[in-house]
Amino acid sequence: MKEDREWLWYQMTTILGIGSCTIRKLIEYAGSLEEAVELTTEQLEESHICNKRMAAGWSRACAQRESLRKEYEGLHRRGIRFISIENELYPERLKDLSDAPCGLWLRGRLPKPCSPSAAIIGSRGCTPYGLELAKEMGKKLAGIGVDVISGMAIGIDAAGQWGSLNSGGYSLGILGGGVDICYPRDNIALYEMLLLQGGILSEAPPGAVPLPALFRLRNRLISGLSDCVIVVEAREKSGTQITVNCALDQGKEVFALPGRMTDPLSRGCNLMISQGARILYDFSELADFFRADVKELLRESAMPSLTALEKMVYGYLSDEPRHFEEILHETGLPVGELMETLLHLEIKGAAHQQIKNYYRRSLRME
Repeated sequence: MKEDREWLWYQMTTILGIGSCTIRKLIEYAGSLEEAVELTTEQLEESHICNKRMAAGWSRACAQRESLRKEYEGLHRRGIRFISIENELYPERLKDLSDAPCGLWLRGRLPKPCSPSAAIIGSRGCTPYGLELAKEMGKKLAGIGVDVISGMAIGIDAAGQWGSLNSGGYSLGILGGGVDICYPRDNIALYEMLLLQGGILSEAPPGAVPLPALFRLRNRLISGLSDCVIVVEAREKSGTQITVNCALDQGKEVFALPGRMTDPLSRGCNLMISQGARILYDFSELADFFRADVKELLRESAMPSLTALEKMVYGYLSDEPRHFEEILHETGLPVGELMETLLHLEIKGAAHQQIKNYYRRSLRME
């Protein structure tokens, strides 16, 4: 009986142009899910719930029902699972949404219902500083057992997810297209890693091409599945703000990393803070939020012991890359001595040569 219901939900959720809110209205109009599936195009038009475009999509779906059934029965062979809102596997956190998806498609596995989770989001065109910080954030969260939820986008999203996965944590990627389509394609390695160690989720059916409207919809799922949303870098007007708005509407806590007033990638975060987001100035803020004991974690990432000379050179480094000649001029050290000291700082993990002859501090969130 349950399988029959899943099939009915599958038919309803694969009709292009008809979303979850419309599906609920049609079920209420017809009297039951079973009767809603059997509505004719004429009845659909008479209901005044669907426009002509929706009715046309419904008509096409009815004509292709046999092939749709074969597609449904073959999902498991493709490593895809359909989960209706009535399925016991459906995430409880999403059921509270006013426009909760009537069906979800999954590859990999869902997060455990009791697991704490955080969304790490931000700009695609981020800085090296933002990338490393997001990655470190994912690592730290994995270390205290917090799942990382994000959209698998290039930039901050992917960095946060990689940080979690590389540290043995769980991460869920929520897509704005079918779960069988890796988007963006450049993140294929992350996509495959999520299948091994986490999951890929979407409310769009398999084969659905990623579209702007679908990305806006998926953002509410990212915040909906998270206990809090962490914004690392964001422009003043960006897609990140959509997720933040969803989080606020859902009553979720939003953390934002402050930045320089002149940095376009910090303006979004600074604006969020001015509007009430919590300032993320230290990892302990998140540890307190999740009531986690992070003493051991912080001890592991503490700054290694440095010699007096290494401390001096370290003091001339910053979070942004600085050229060797600039450091040489400011420290007044001989070329050979500075090169050797920078090498020791790299070995100890206190400095990083991102590109040749450009050095910066390695980020640590004690």
